[in-house]
Amino acid sequence: LHSRYGVVNLTLQKFGLIHQPIFFLTDTSVVWLSIILVIVWRELPFAVVTFLAGLQSIPRELYEVARIDGADWIHELRYITVPLLKPVITIIGFMITIWTFNNFVYVWLFTGGGPGDFTHVLGTGVYLESFVNYKIGYGATFGVIMTLIMMIFAIVYFTTFFKRSESV
Repeated sequence: LHSRYGVVNLTLQKFGLIHQPIFFLTDTSVVWLSIILVIVWRELPFAVVTFLAGLQSIPRELYEVARIDGADWIHELRYITVPLLKPVITIIGFMITIWTFNNFVYVWLFTGGGPGDFTHVLGTGVYLESFVNYKIGYGATFGVIMTLIMMIFAIVYFTTFFKRSESV
């Protein structure tokens, strides 16, 4: 993502899509998009492989019986595939949300929280307050706030999931 030597800029310039390099990590209009794309690039293989395993675990006989009963692909998707993939969807959604929320590495390595304070997240706040400003109490406070937010998310997420699974 380097503006002068990065593969992305060189490739875009080679194909004539851009004439000037894009400053992916210093331009506030694209910095968050750049970080998000890298996170998606990292998490997508895990999600795809997990969904593939979930899809392969669904017995083919269910689809055959549904077709015999006259179901089209929308009904198969709605009444067979999605309900049987709910545990996979729940786990993947929960894990990727936690990993993304607690993401410190990409933000810190790419931008250090910059330009300015534009890309600071709670994880960088914990690090800055604890190890740069030596205010361990403030850093711990950020950590507790992160934990509370994730607990609230987990409660809402699983409550919603189990309500839906009981009604289906």
